[in-house]
Amino acid sequence: MKVTQQQLEHLVLLTDMVLNGEKSGAMEDMLQCLLFVVKSVGEAELPDSVADELAKTVARVEERLREENVRHNMVELYRKKKEQPEPIG
Repeated sequence: MKVTQQQLEHLVLLTDMVLNGEKSGAMEDMLQCLLFVVKSVGEAELPDSVADELAKTVARVEERLREENVRHNMVELYRKKKEQPEPIG
């Protein structure tokens, strides 16, 4: 199936509305739509400015995921430590 430029522009409009309008309830569906498009494209020729912004955004996402993972691990360590019995004596 071919997606037209008009359909892609509508997807961009919806994405902007979700992001800029902070419509977090629609975020998961929007990400799913974008994931479908990205998975279906073998490669894409992007202007340098777009590729730079994409790289910066990916770096921010990766950093947030690492931070979240560290926080999760710290909570788990704290929880396990609290579950251990206190030594007698």
